Amino acid sequence: MDMLFFPFDTQYCKLEIKLTSAREEFLIWDNLTVFYFGEVALTEYMVGKLKIVPGTERDYSSATVHITLFRRFWFYITSAFVPTVMLMFISYTSLFCSKENRDLRVM
Repeated sequence: MDMLFFPFDTQYCKLEIKLTSAREEFLIWDNLTVFYFGEVALTEYMVGKLKIVPGTERDYSSATVHITLFRRFWFYITSAFVPTVMLMFISYTSLFCSKENRDLRVM
């Protein structure tokens, strides 16, 4: 995973399928399609484009499924960044309380 632009990034995942029980000449991929029937909007990601690419690896037939996942940055903003900023704001405002109100500053 490339976390350079987190939480505004896009992840590209792949699933490699290799059949070692049949050599390349005995198994030919024809009209490969991939479908995703689950929820498109997950908690942290949106499922994007899916594609499948046939290939060969060491004389065996293989196929690679490419999945694009778009990160839902509002999830991280509302669950991590906003509460952190609010906590910092509250703690800094306590600096403006008078020194006699120690109980208020500790709270």
